[in-house]
Amino acid sequence: MLALAGAGGGAAPHPSMIAFIVVYGLDWVATVPPTIALCRSEFGPERAPVVFGWVFASHQLGAAVAAIAAGWIRGVTGTYTAAWYGAAFLCLVAAFLSATIGAGSADAAPRGRRARRNVIARGPADDTLPAPAG
Repeated sequence: MLALAGAGGGAAPHPSMIAFIVVYGLDWVATVPPTIALCRSEFGPERAPVVFGWVFASHQLGAAVAAIAAGWIRGVTGTYTAAWYGAAFLCLVAAFLSATIGAGSADAAPRGRRARRNVIARGPADDTLPAPAG
């Protein structure tokens, strides 16, 4: 905000710009810690950094494609309206898919690599695991 105060010959920034700066500043990396924690819980501490790297790279690639697509839409139609509607649609799809995942319960059986780690950690004496076939 100090840069804005000095820009434009000392003119004060518009109040909506200050609100944007505050909200955007609080949101800028708000999803990074939970994403790292999710990568760590699902893939373990050894693989979490690589998985997070792929998640981050995919995010950046998606942002680049979206920016190029929005520019192309603006060039063809003269407005960003279709790009905004497309982004809103993708957000709704993502929200729906996120809602279908479910939080699970403490009694739910773990999936994937976490399940294999838990089997090794618990051992065969745990009666919550199915008996091995054979």
